This record gives sequence, C-alpha cells and structure tokens, in this order.
Amino acid sequence: MNINFNDTIAAISTPKGSGGIAIIRISGGAAIDIAAQFCQCNIPLPRAKSWRVYLGKFYFSGEKLAEQQQSTYDQVLITIFRAPNSYTKEDIVEISCHGGEYIAESILRSLIQGGARLAMPGEFTLRAFINGRIDLVQAEAVADLIKSQNDLALQNSNRQLEGFLSTMIENFRNRLVETISLLEVELDFAEEDLEFTSRDKILELLNEIIQSIQKLIGSFSREKLVRQGVKVVLAGKPNVGKSSVLNAMLSENRAIVTDIPGTTRDVLEETVNIHGINFRLFDTAGIIESRDPVEIEGIRRTKMNIQDADILVMIFDGSQNLTAEDEAIFQLIRQFRDSKKIVIVINKSDLPNAIDKIDFKEFDSTIDLLKISALNSSGLEDLSTLLVSYLDDLKSQVTDEFILTNIRHKNALEKGLASIQHAKNSIVNKLSGEFVVSDLKIAFDYLGELTGVITSEEILNNIFSNFCIGK
Repeated sequence: MNINFNDTIAAISTPKGSGGIAIIRISGGAAIDIAAQFCQCNIPLPRAKSWRVYLGKFYFSGEKLAEQQQSTYDQVLITIFRAPNSYTKEDIVEISCHGGEYIAESILRSLIQGGARLAMPGEFTLRAFINGRIDLVQAEAVADLIKSQNDLALQNSNRQLEGFLSTMIENFRNRLVETISLLEVELDFAEEDLEFTSRDKILELLNEIIQSIQKLIGSFSREKLVRQGVKVVLAGKPNVGKSSVLNAMLSENRAIVTDIPGTTRDVLEETVNIHGINFRLFDTAGIIESRDPVEIEGIRRTKMNIQDADILVMIFDGSQNLTAEDEAIFQLIRQFRDSKKIVIVINKSDLPNAIDKIDFKEFDSTIDLLKISALNSSGLEDLSTLLVSYLDDLKSQVTDEFILTNIRHKNALEKGLASIQHAKNSIVNKLSGEFVVSDLKIAFDYLGELTGVITSEEILNNIFSNFCIGK
C-alpha cells in the first residue's frame, strides 16, 4: 500500500448522481489552506472556528480573489474540523454544495488543482485507523454500517463501531499477557523451582477465555441472518398460489400468475423488510412428478433451496381436496420439522373450503398453520407477524450480545483459540512453562491481528480496497 499519509486528500463523499446536496471532504495538513484558495465567506478560512458551519461561495477558478465577478461559483456550506478533533485526527474541511454531479466534480477538480490528491478507496477511514482514532475492527464496522440493509445489521454494526468487540478482544489480551508475565518470571527463577501462580488458576483463566471465544465463533452461524436476511422458501405443488403469495407480500406483481399449473419453472428471489428484518422470499417451482427436463431442473432447484432455507412456508390450495401429489409436500414437512421453522399455509380461503386444519392434525403440536387468501390479502399480516416471531431469539441476541459477521475476525479467533487450547493441554500434561508461554504469545498475536495492533500491509489492502472513495 504505497500511500503518502503526508498528502492532503480530497474526495466526493456522497453517492454519484444528482441530488439535493453533495459533500466534498478534504483531510490533511493543508486542507484548510487549499480550501481557502477557492472559498469566500464572512471570515477567512484559516481563522474559522472548528465545528462551525459557514455560508459562502466556492469559486471554481483559483483566481477568484482577483476576478470574482468573472468566476463561476456555487453557494456552499463549509464546515471545519480541526485536528485532532476530527474523523481522521487531521484537519478536515467538508464542503456541502448543490447536488449536481457537474458541480461536485468541478469543486473536486479545483481542490486537486489547488494541491490536494484524490483519496484512495477508504483512505479517510484508513487515516482514522493509522492515527489511532479507531482500531481495525471499528474501521471494518464503518463499511458494514454503510452496507446495512436491516435493523439487525445496523444494531450489530453500531455495537462493533462503539468498541464492543474491541473491548472483549483487549480484555482477552490483557489477561493473557498477565499470565505470560507470571510464567516468564518463573522461567527466570527455574533453578529455585518457584511457582508464582497455581496451575489450577491458570487453567481456570484459560477455560474462561476459551468459552468466551467459542461463544463468539459460534455466533458466526447467524451471520447470514444479520447481513443477508432470513431465507424464506415458498414451496408446494403447482398452482397452489405460491407466486400469488409472493406478490401479495411484496405488494406488487413481481411473479407471473396464471391458472395454468407449472408457470414458475425457476426460483425467483425478492426481499421484503418486515419490522426491520429482511426476509428473502424464494418463489419455487411446484413439486410434482414430471418427465419434462425443464420442470425436473426446476424441482431440483426447489429442493436445493428448501435444504438451505431458514423458514419453510409450505402452501396448500384450500379450495381443493388433498391429493397424492400433496403427500410429497407432507414428506418434506416430516423431513425438516425438527431442523427448520415451518409454517403450513392454506391459501385461497376466499373460496369454499375443501380442506381444513383437521387434515394436518399430525403436525398440530409442532408446526404453525394459517389460513390466508393471497387474492384479497386476508391473513397476510398474521403470516408476517409469525415470520417475525421466529426471529425474536435472534433479535434479542443482537441486542444483548454480539454476532460475529466478519470472516477475518472468525479466522483470527479460531487461530487464537487453537493456541490457547494447546497451552491448556501443555499445562494439563505438566509440560515446561516454555511451551505454555510460546502458545500464549502466539494467541496474543492472533488476537492483536484482529484489532490491528499487529497487522500487515496485505490485510490493510484487503480491508480498505472494499471501501467506497470518500469514506
């Protein structure tokens, strides 16, 4: 990463395109002086106070002071953040202009001509990390925060940004270094055969750390639910109304609906947000015996998605008697009743009933059953409420604990955990303290990699290259 951190950098921090406003950000030792070449307000920028917003004009020509009347300008708001009380701990100037793409790019071009350099992706956050404003875990939380698509992801990212995970990791490292120090003192007095702390206490400490790390690593299994949303598969035989249910839940005609069975031959995915949670709805091909190669492939994909689903919505046509074809759906319910959340939906309740809850009595005690009408939307609110209720445990876990969502964090924790377990085994097997110290130091370093206390250029490149320019 060949970046000169002594440069003053500039970038447009708002998304590309036209809008109400755009924000151009400048950071570095010369930020205020560079902006002053183009900005005119009621006070010279070098004398402007920090954390104040000034109304002024930005002249696109650097000769504005001599030729104001002839220069093109935009009326802007200018905010100064003086070091070290800024996002990067450097002087920062933020210029809020009218949101035309041409205007924002013209301001950026002028700043670069005035001595700034175009920022690399994520360079503002990278400088915040390099200058000690945030650690690496918090820097990654910034990117996650921007990408959040639901309340669960937003809450989890905010906890990470506020230092929840960093504090846990630092606590682990502090306890390890205390243990390492005591063991190293013992090694210095090996001839006297002194023991500065009992091995039982060290084992108790290591067991506590191991359990905490295992809990964190275990939370990664819920990563997809937090970041991507809950996978809900709508399944059933052809023409029971799966596509109609999808359209009704989306409040738009996304899937093709006809009276002809087998209209859906592939898997259609759409996302709906219910009470702050993203539900990824999968409309699937009807499960039926077929010799049609296209239908066979569609059914194969349906079964693959059922395997991977978080929630199964098994749909039946309430206006038709159950047939032998429905037995395939019953078999799927039996197969997954113990491993997945399942709701049985009897659709077309607006028509005369041919089946009722009694037909599903074998599932009464374990599976929820609803009657709905996708045509007039009756019962859909109950279905939405039921889907959200399945996630109550997850929501409380995000609020009360922390869910690991970053594969880099998981890998570092797994490596650190393995080293701590090696150290524990060395103690149990009464090996020399040198073996214990060696393993604990390795674990200490792996945990340091996680927060960025110990890091490499390759790790930084991988992390910050995924940021947008201007953040």
